[in-house]
Amino acid sequence: MKLVHDIARTHLKSMQKRNKYQYNLKLLERTYAVGDKVYVFDQTKIKGKNKKLNAPWKGPGVVTEVLAPYAFRVRLRIKVFVIHHDKLKLCRDRDLPNWITNLDLANSDSDGDDEDDGLYCTCRKPWEGRFMIECDLCGEWYHGACVNITPAETIDIDRFKCTKCAE
Repeated sequence: MKLVHDIARTHLKSMQKRNKYQYNLKLLERTYAVGDKVYVFDQTKIKGKNKKLNAPWKGPGVVTEVLAPYAFRVRLRIKVFVIHHDKLKLCRDRDLPNWITNLDLANSDSDGDDEDDGLYCTCRKPWEGRFMIECDLCGEWYHGACVNITPAETIDIDRFKCTKCAE
């Protein structure tokens, strides 16, 4: 029995090496840099909606951090994901949402003074992982607490208007 077990183990190791080699031949390793615009593959199933008729990609989003050659931190409007490169696709759209263009302008306008980096809202405090909402008209971001909106209330809001745009 020991001899048969050793033979089976050597065959198993050789098959694992061969399968790994075959898989790596077809693997397309994509590299992204911080600031790249990407789409994220959407694997969610929403009850009552047909998966075939929904778009397979969410986004566009922005790569905010490279964690490893294959893992990236991506920001999609409000949510932040850590995701594998297999689930990302480069965005080549010419028309990008306001929040992405504003993010690009904020990054390009920083001339080395870090005093305004990461400041949002009318309170001028940083994001710090708190809930935020974007005005659909002007593209400014606001803390939910500053505009008295909870994440649960945003489900019922089709378009959010800040107080400046509402006037």
